[in-house]
Amino acid sequence: MVISSCNAYLNGTPGAKHHLGYGMLARSTFGLWGSYFVVMLNVFQSFVFYGTQMYFGGQAFVIILNSLSPGFLHMRNTLPEK
Repeated sequence: MVISSCNAYLNGTPGAKHHLGYGMLARSTFGLWGSYFVVMLNVFQSFVFYGTQMYFGGQAFVIILNSLSPGFLHMRNTLPEK
């Protein structure tokens, strides 16, 4: 936990102090073509993070609907199969 906190602090300091964005810092560290790899890692991380958040948000919504209407989980499906 301490190592990841230090890493987050050190990565955020140039942006907070000098107002440099993530893309610019990636280009200065990895070069123009290497920064694409870093940005794609960030995109993949956001896919995983937002997908996880959507899943757990949906589960929380089902729990809320079930608490408001106890028969929600046992509703009959009225949509046609095809």
